[in-house]
Amino acid sequence: MEIQGKPLIEEQYYRELDLAYKDKRHLMSRKAEKVLELLPCSGCHLDVGFGSGFLLSKIRQNMPNLKFYGAEINKGAADFIRNYSAEISDKTLIYDGTSLPFKRFTFDSATCLDVLEHTNNSKALLREIYRVMKPKGRLIITVPNWFDIVAVRFFRRSPEHLQTRTPFTWKRILESSGFKVKFFRSVKFPILDIEHLNGALPIFGMCILLYAEKR
Repeated sequence: MEIQGKPLIEEQYYRELDLAYKDKRHLMSRKAEKVLELLPCSGCHLDVGFGSGFLLSKIRQNMPNLKFYGAEINKGAADFIRNYSAEISDKTLIYDGTSLPFKRFTFDSATCLDVLEHTNNSKALLREIYRVMKPKGRLIITVPNWFDIVAVRFFRRSPEHLQTRTPFTWKRILESSGFKVKFFRSVKFPILDIEHLNGALPIFGMCILLYAEKR
């Protein structure tokens, strides 16, 4: 389940990432908006692979009754959070990339945004998320879409993406890990940035969001 790529991503990387995400036109900003619409208003939430902490900050600002925690394997992310996002620092932790340090049935919801494509065993990570979630708990993931398959397999771009899958394959992986996928949609439709098309023609969107529940 180890995330591969840079062995240690420096704090500066996350600082630049966070600045980019704060632009409302950025794809991650759009993802965060959609995720907030799908999260429960209360309970306990886990963000796996919190990165710069952008989503956690959004939850803190907009969902005061939702407790949250974040897990990440890169120390540089924790350094950035400690120095620039102190208000969420005590809610984040670094883990070994193998076992999430939480008991079974802890969380009412979980997110895993732009993480699964970086893992060499996404099913193992999903099983760990499944373990710490309560029955009927909500899981929201985002993954690259078809353009990533083209970029990685044919043009050798984004070598840090270890898995390139279609939306339908990601759906099968989620369901084989114990989740029931309720729907998937794209987040930003290319060229014609029309919200209706994200649901009507999701396989052509820039990024896929999958909403599932623990069986």
